[in-house]
Amino acid sequence: MNNQQKTITEETAKRLSETLQLAKKPVYHIRNSQIAAGVTGSIGLIIFALGVENLMTNVLKISSPYVEIMLGLILLSISGLFLKKLL
Repeated sequence: MNNQQKTITEETAKRLSETLQLAKKPVYHIRNSQIAAGVTGSIGLIIFALGVENLMTNVLKISSPYVEIMLGLILLSISGLFLKKLL
């Protein structure tokens, strides 16, 4: 009985790994296409920026243009430091 359970478990694991390999194919296809990756990344960045903009307008203390410029400069500086460390 134990051997039969082990066989079923191994078969299930094989099917799962095959399914996961098939699921990776579209991701590899998009990853190999610079246009698709660029469009997807650009749309994601635009949606993120719109969300941050909507958040900033709803919070009264940081809805001033000067505060937004300062926060933007701080975030750019932090991202530059991260890139410097990564490279």
